[in-house]
Amino acid sequence: MDHDQKNMLNKNLLEDNAKNYSQEHFQITIEDLPSFDQIEILDSQIISQDLIHMIKIINGNLYFLPNGLYERLLICLHSLFYERLDYYNLTLGRTKDKNLIKIERCDNQNQIHITTNQCLLERIQNILIHNLFSFYPTVNLRIDT
Repeated sequence: MDHDQKNMLNKNLLEDNAKNYSQEHFQITIEDLPSFDQIEILDSQIISQDLIHMIKIINGNLYFLPNGLYERLLICLHSLFYERLDYYNLTLGRTKDKNLIKIERCDNQNQIHITTNQCLLERIQNILIHNLFSFYPTVNLRIDT
């Protein structure tokens, strides 16, 4: 066996050992999340049945929202969530008080809709104005109800 063949054999042996070690020590399985239409929320899970309101975040000057706004919005609202499911353009969540929050980015990315009940509405609006909109001082972001 020549030098190159020995190197190849050693390389294959090291790769196999690393693969076996990973399989033995890092056996983490993540169950598939249900699709949006498979989520069932029972009445007993919803305590607060206050009036539901939807607000829209729009850019007053342009047809589109700044890049990263949706992700930064989720970061700003993170402290409100007790449970949260994130999908591509949709986030469903619940607070500790079992108030539901739905955040949806429109496909053309010109609006973000936030649906929640009355008791969270003012708190979310304040977070948007004081925390989120301050990251974009040159953009005319507005809340439309």
